[in-house]
Amino acid sequence: MSTTVANDHELEVPGRFVPLFRLAVIDELASDTTHVKAQSDDVAKSYEGDERPELLGIRLDDLSNAERSLSESHRLLEQICVPSDPRRDAAIRGTYEALRGALEETMRRATKEMADAAQYSPIDGGLVVHAASAAIWAAEQTERLDAQAA
Repeated sequence: MSTTVANDHELEVPGRFVPLFRLAVIDELASDTTHVKAQSDDVAKSYEGDERPELLGIRLDDLSNAERSLSESHRLLEQICVPSDPRRDAAIRGTYEALRGALEETMRRATKEMADAAQYSPIDGGLVVHAASAAIWAAEQTERLDAQAA
């Protein structure tokens, strides 16, 4: 069971954007996993090379931060993957960093979908409108989140 941290923020994901947001969280999780792997490799090299203790401490801090990001992304994924009506709104809680990262990935995915849909004729106007709406929603939520965190 997940615990709620005092500095968590809440995000209401409209049902029509839940599948896209879920994929964005998975993208963020994959990115965080790559970061943890890179930081783990750096720590391992430090131990092999008898690096100065202060540099090892920095590398361990970097690894700890990467692991925290991975854990926060995983917590978002647990919440957004709860079996339910796929078009139902989803209220999720997370840290500023985790939610912002997922919203940024949502914008990336939505703009890519929009560009892909408009690349060849005939253009699926409905798909373009949906992707544009998702990108706008994610951008507005990012602004709201930034204002709350300020």
